[in-house]
Amino acid sequence: MRGVDPKKDQSYFLWGLNQKELARLKFPLGNFRKEKVRKIAKELGLKTHSKRDSQELCFVGDGDHAHFLEEHFPESAFPSGDFMDASGKKLGRHHGVHAYTIGQRKRLGISLGSRRYVVRLDAGKNEVTLGDRDALKAQGLIAKDVHWISPRSMVHSPWSIVHSHSSLVKIRSTHTGVMAQLEEMENEIKVSFEKSQDAITPGQAAVFYQDDVCLGGGWIERALV
Repeated sequence: MRGVDPKKDQSYFLWGLNQKELARLKFPLGNFRKEKVRKIAKELGLKTHSKRDSQELCFVGDGDHAHFLEEHFPESAFPSGDFMDASGKKLGRHHGVHAYTIGQRKRLGISLGSRRYVVRLDAGKNEVTLGDRDALKAQGLIAKDVHWISPRSMVHSPWSIVHSHSSLVKIRSTHTGVMAQLEEMENEIKVSFEKSQDAITPGQAAVFYQDDVCLGGGWIERALV
C-alpha cells in the first residue's frame, strides 16, 4: 500500500517485492506524515528531528552525479561526443552521455538561441539528441521484466493476456501518476496514457497502482510517441 504522506511515499521503489518478503517486513512510518515523525523525534530528544531532508541520491553530496561517476566509477563514464537534433544534424559537443538525463534543460553547456531539452540518449553512438518541449511527449511506453507483487486473484479487477486493464501509472518517484490502459504481452506491458506524458526515460521503473495498492511494475524499455 502507498504511505499516507504522498510526498514521502516509498512504494514506487518497492514494486519488486513479493508476498514472501512482505510477510517479514514492517513499515512503521507508513501511517505517519513527515511532520508527525519530526514531532515524535523531537519529543524523544533525537537530534535529527530538524535535519534537512535528503534529496535525489543522498550519497552524492553536491548533487553532481556525473562527477561522482567519473571519480568512483571511471569505467562507467563516457567520453565527450556529439549533440544532435532529430534530423541528425550535429549541434555541438557534450561532456559524456552519463552527464545527462531525459528531459534535462539546464547545464547542457550549449547555447542554441531557444530552449532545448535532452530527448534521447544513445550510449552506443555516444550521442545526446536535443529537441523542443513537444519532442519529450509520449503517448505511452513499453515496460519489460514485469513483476506483480500479489497473485492476480488478490487484484480486484480481471486480468487477461487479451484484455486491457486501467491503472494509475507512475513513471518516476516524484510523478503524481497518470491513468493508463495496460495491455499484457509476452514478458512486456504496453502502457497507453490517457494524457501524453513528458520525459519517458528508459531504465527507470513504471509502477502500476489500483487505488492505494501497488500492483507491481516493470522497467521502461522505450517510449511510444
